Formats: sequence, C-alpha cells, structure tokens
Amino acid sequence: MANNIFVYLAEPHCVLCRAALPFYPGINVFRVNASAWEKDIFPVVGTNVFVTYNGSQEVIIVARDRPNIKHRPFVFAHQVCAKVIESLPGSPGHREIYNVAMQTQEILPRDCWGEEPPTNLASFLSAVQSGIVDTENTELGSCLSRCAQLPPELQYRILGYVQSNKNAVVFSLMAALQTFTARRLLLMPAPPNQLTPGGPPGFDYVDTAHVCASLIDVLGRSYMWGIEFLPTQSHRPTPGKECMEVRLNSVRHMEFILGMFGITAIRFLMDDDSITPWLGDARKGWRGKVVGFTREHIQFPRSGQRDLVRRFAELLVQTARQDAPLNVLWDTSSRLLEGGESFLAHYYTDPPCSRPSAFLGLPMCRYLPLRLDGHYMRAITMYVFDIGVSCIVVHGKTSYRWVSVPLRKGVARTFYFTPGEEITTLGLVSVGDRIRPAGPFPLFKTNLNRVGYFGPAAALVDSTARWVSLIPDHLDRKCTVTGLVVDQMSIFFGFFKTMGSHCVLNEGVVAGHESPTSSSGLHLTLPDRPRVLRRLGFTPFSVVSTARLYDIKQVRVLLKDARDFGNNRSFRYCGLWFLHGDGSVETLGSWDESLTKFAKVIYNEADGRLTRVIFRLKEGRHPCVWAEVVRYMSDISLRVVPHESEEEDTEEEPWMFTEAGDYVIHCKIASSKKIAWTFTDACDDIQDAATDTVSCSLSRHTECNLVRVEQ
Repeated sequence: MANNIFVYLAEPHCVLCRAALPFYPGINVFRVNASAWEKDIFPVVGTNVFVTYNGSQEVIIVARDRPNIKHRPFVFAHQVCAKVIESLPGSPGHREIYNVAMQTQEILPRDCWGEEPPTNLASFLSAVQSGIVDTENTELGSCLSRCAQLPPELQYRILGYVQSNKNAVVFSLMAALQTFTARRLLLMPAPPNQLTPGGPPGFDYVDTAHVCASLIDVLGRSYMWGIEFLPTQSHRPTPGKECMEVRLNSVRHMEFILGMFGITAIRFLMDDDSITPWLGDARKGWRGKVVGFTREHIQFPRSGQRDLVRRFAELLVQTARQDAPLNVLWDTSSRLLEGGESFLAHYYTDPPCSRPSAFLGLPMCRYLPLRLDGHYMRAITMYVFDIGVSCIVVHGKTSYRWVSVPLRKGVARTFYFTPGEEITTLGLVSVGDRIRPAGPFPLFKTNLNRVGYFGPAAALVDSTARWVSLIPDHLDRKCTVTGLVVDQMSIFFGFFKTMGSHCVLNEGVVAGHESPTSSSGLHLTLPDRPRVLRRLGFTPFSVVSTARLYDIKQVRVLLKDARDFGNNRSFRYCGLWFLHGDGSVETLGSWDESLTKFAKVIYNEADGRLTRVIFRLKEGRHPCVWAEVVRYMSDISLRVVPHESEEEDTEEEPWMFTEAGDYVIHCKIASSKKIAWTFTDACDDIQDAATDTVSCSLSRHTECNLVRVEQ
C-alpha cells in the first residue's frame, strides 16, 4: 500500500534560544570551532516519526533546503536549553517544548535582520522572574537582579558583550527563558469587555474618533494585540493601550510596520496630504505599501496579534491592482527618494526563498542610498565569493548603510570614488548554466570611465557570462541611479540572488508607463588578466586589484591569521591601502573600508620619501585544507629616504628566493608603475599590472527580466 509522505523543513536554529545550530540540518557537518554544548542537540517532534495509518506506513522526509511543495517545520533544541526549561515549576516536557516552538513561530523569516546581533532575545528580567536562580543567596542571582534594574540601553550593551565574548551558553540559557515567557504572552486570553466589530451603535455618524491599540511586549518589542475605534466623547485612557485621535471622514490611506510576531505600528494619511504620528513602536521592522483605507475598513479583530496580521494582509490584497508594480516589504530604515522608480532583476531559475508567512510571500527589500550625509558615497564594499555576494556596504562621509546575509563570507573588495564621480552604468554579471549557476556579481561604470566589478576575475571572459542592466532601456541616459535595492531573503548558499536599483529621472524628463526591459549586452575593454589565474590554486576563484605606485602620502595594511609550513600560527598581510597626493584612494588585495581606521599605518609622508615597496611571500598551510601548501603574503616592508636626500633608487626590481624559501618581490615607486595583486582566501600573487587590454563582450541574460517594484 502506498505510503503517506509528509515533508518537513529542518529549522537551522534552536527553538528555545534562537541561536544558529553549528551544522547544516540534514547533513550533520559540525562547525569546527563549535563548543560541546552547541553540538549536544535533539529533534523536538510532536508525533512519532514513523507510525502506522490505515495499514500503511507514514514516511517523514526532513529537507535541508526549502521545498517547492507544502511542508511543516522540523525543529531542534540544545539539551542545555531544554534542561533549563524543564527545571521550571511544573516541569515542562518535550511535548510542551514542541508546543512552545509552534506557538512562537515568527511571522517573518528569522534571518531577515542579516548579521544584526539579536540581543533582545535574552532578558535579565525573565531570568530573574523564572525563579530558578536564587537572587538573594548567590552571586549570579544577585548580579542578574541588579542588571535587570538598569536602563534598557545599558542592558542590551551587557547582553551584547555576554553574547560575543565566549559566554554564548549563558546568553542562550537566558534567551530560552525569554522564549518561554513570550509563549505565555502569546497565549494570553483576549482582554475582557471588548466591543463587537464595527463599533458602538451610531458610530456611522461619528467623524472624530480615537484609535486605540492594545499592546503586549514579546522578546523586547511591543506588538499590537487589538485595534478599536471609539468615539472621542466615550474614550477613556486605559493602561496597556496607546491611542490617538483621527478624523475618520478625512482618512484615505494607512501604513503599517510588521515585526517578528505581529504589527508594531500604524499611521494614517489624510485627504489634505497630512500624516498622523505613528501609533505603536515604529523604530524597527518592515514597512508595507500604503493601502487604501476609509471609515468602511475600521473593523479590526481584538482577539490576538495573529488575527490582526491576517486583517492587514486582507487589506493589502483588497487594494492591490492587477497592473500594479511588484508589492514588497521595505526595511523601515529604507528611505527612498520621491519621484523615482525601483527595479529588481528577477531570474527565472532562482531557488525558492524564505518569505513572510502571512503576506503572500512578499519579497523583503533593503535600500542602500548612494548619497549619504549630503554627498555622493565615498566608497562601496562588497564581500565576494565564487558564487555570489554576501554583504554590501555603502560608505558616506560619516555614516554608512549595509545589507548582509546572516553569516557573511568571501573576500572584501572596496571601490573608492573621487569627488564628482558617479555611477552611470549598473548591472549584474552571471556565469554558468542552470545546474551550476554563479552570481549575480554587481558591475558598474562611472562618468570617469572607471569600472567597479565585484566578482571572480575569470568570470568576465567566461563564455557563459551574461549581463542584465539594472537601468531599464527607457531610462537609459535619462535618469540618475540613487540607490541599490537588495532582497534580504533571496539567498542561495549564503549569497544574494536578487538585486536591483532605484532611479530618479533627470530634470526635464517626463515619466512614461513603459514596461522595464533590459535588451542589450555590455562591451568592456579591460587590462589583460594576470597569468597566475591559469595556475592551480588561483582557480576557480580569484579577485584581482591594481594600484599606482606613485605620489603616495599614506600606506596602511590589514592582517589576518594564517598557518606557516610547520602548521604554526602566523599572520597574513591581506590588504594594502594607498592615499595619493590628489586625495584619491586605491587598495590591493582584500580591503573593507569599515576596517580602515583599525588598519596599521606603515607609512606617512612626514616619515620621508617612499622609494620602494617590498613584498615577501611564504609557503604555508591552506586555511581549510591543511594538507595543501600555498604561498601567502607574510610581510610588506617599505624603503624610505629623507626628503632632503638626493639619492635615487637605481637598483633593479629583483625577485628572488631567500634561504628560508620565501619569495621576495621589489617594486619601485615611479610615475608609470602599476602593480596587480591576485588574491584568494588562501594564497597571493604580486606582479606588474598588464599593459595589454582584452575585449569582453557580455551577452544579454535571456532568463532574467526587470520588475518594477512598489514603493
């Protein structure tokens, strides 16, 4: 008899402390540096995995990647987290822990905040109120009690320190207790004496009313439990509620913010273009599009936050137009410029992504403005690997904006803009076929004809390379790119798969209604690739950076851990930063602008005149495959002479092997000198930059189209 098959999706987090598990669910490959308590986990199931049903066996399939068919969650928990919950009064068992997991399922995907530390998941107050710690006779209990009385901002600072300083087990136990407390709040009965939907008798003739939101606190955030409209004359202030006055006949639209467990804030747009203040907590979350709203829509449930979410989802569907742009959720920090249009590059072959459960799978987008602090961005950094980009940072003069996957990886590359330089061409490069796709990798050209490319060096000359422009054909040379758009949850193997742009029409250009298309390829003329890219160890992934060795005012270096040939701990010079006399900045190797202020300064113009840079490469162990020997940058030294010295550096630029087996390369400072650093996660190479050029013609991507996005 045929089996009854049920498909489950393995959750990669502990259901109690919310911490990422140190393995890929379904494969059981443990993280190398994971502690013993992190590996001690167990599956939390509500039913037997194999049961007999009507004479046939029920089969459970636990998938690691999100399947395309209907599925259920399959959850895990740390043994230590379960033990602390089981020590609570009433001794909750595994079955109740499973119920906790189901009741505290988030409305939003858990990874929608990227790498932001979730310090709000733990609470000193929950740990004290649990009763499992003696606050009077133990130092730990006394410490937790005093911490619970501190201001919230200071508590978050302490929790962040506890989480990041190898005390993760303490943080996890506190987070487990907080989760159990949240479960009790989410199961609270509806407040008594609630009015029936539609308001009191005679409400149809009322114009001025109070909007009252019942609030509950879950994991450090306030959520709306219910919303009701009351005539102003019958309204009375009530504890646990926030209220504001509105004119019902003047309301035309409503805007809301969605948090992990429900609606956190709402506001109304009036017929005179005025906007009410936010009702609720609008500091952080995901903003839905402005929906049409009048007094006919004032019926809201008052029985719980999930019913309220469903009501907002209904309003979103009811006001949607069939020909409208793609509806998305925007991060609340996204402030798009008015008068512009946003576009996403949608690949037909993209894998299924994590989406909000109650909002029809809407994309969750973050906006990175290219203008910060009143000026065009100073630099842009991306973390690149062989199959995509995991992090993008836009740097302004004093601030920055960023978007990242939960566990970013790859090589950091930074492009520095000169004053007056702006992006004029922007698009994505993809390589490979449907079975082994790689990318997209962002590429742009500036008005100074410079190219910024964030991908493997060999990809641009690959026969399978394809191009899609993020500036649609009908806006080509008629708009200014003012920002990047990234779908936070469109992630495949830890890299972003869906990116786009925000374009503002130039002055005098009239907006049209054309469908966005990208119908042409891209032609580039670039310096020839370094020969080392053909060697084993530099394929399939290498990034190449070049810099001028002339008119240098300051030099900085970045270091990272490495292993020498004897497998002893050593250091690797991974990046070099040059400040030129004209104020421009160039980098070699791997460089993250966010780390510049922490980088070591090895030369200042006041030290003397720089005449030579000397690179030393050492043989060592591959950081991931210790049996493999690679050559990495072990030292960078400089030759500096006094400014008043008339001595000229007339020596040749030798390359040699030392007695210790190190490879040494000398590079002289000269107006025509330009060098290239080929960098991978394991090895390095330095040589003169190529003077020959190569022509790259990228064909149009036929399995990708541009989609206009609702703002």
